Amino acid sequence: MQYAYSGVSMMDDERKACIRCGTCCQGSTPSLHPEDITLIDQGVIALGDLVTLRSGEVVYDNIQGKVRELTEELVKVREQDESQGCLFYDPRGAGCGIYDNRPLQCRTLECWNPEKLIGLFESRKINRTELIGDDAMNELVAAHEERASVSRLKTLLLSHSEENNREGDIVDLVNYDLHFREFLAGKLSLGAGETVFYFGRPLLECMTGFGFEVSGSGKEGFYLVPLKD
Repeated sequence: MQYAYSGVSMMDDERKACIRCGTCCQGSTPSLHPEDITLIDQGVIALGDLVTLRSGEVVYDNIQGKVRELTEELVKVREQDESQGCLFYDPRGAGCGIYDNRPLQCRTLECWNPEKLIGLFESRKINRTELIGDDAMNELVAAHEERASVSRLKTLLLSHSEENNREGDIVDLVNYDLHFREFLAGKLSLGAGETVFYFGRPLLECMTGFGFEVSGSGKEGFYLVPLKD
């Protein structure tokens, strides 16, 4: 499950300053605001360090304390592969690799005073088109979104039933999403991080939020499986 926002629930009434415990860095990653665009322009954060959570994705919202669907796109710093911790967090030194140039949410967060960060969430976040300076790439992103949006996946999944079998349509959509990514990653020499920034998380990962997953592989063939409660 992806997190929409950085953690703000670790409140300590006795604490009045950061003690570098790393709890906030290990819990989730920041979403980016317009004030953070300079961090990308200056090369502090690369596009490959980011992930796009698309409108319609099911995420855990730490502010509301519940699972919800995103109504707007978010661009976040990627998590480390082996944990939910921030990509820039170094557990050995309990420190941030870009501390002096960290994103606005990180600068605002005070775990002993979560109201400051909660207030920030009312302000606008950026979307990926604001960071892509290439018109051709923006056209590719738009083409992918038109054909393989999370909302389209949701519609197919929720209409799937014994009477209205949409498994073939769902598998076709999943395959299209995978092939689109693989083709452009090879054609444009995109790394894995850049791919999830430009095109968001694969639909294979997004569909678990709607209670389904697919088994098998693109080579051998996928089939739809409802998640167990």
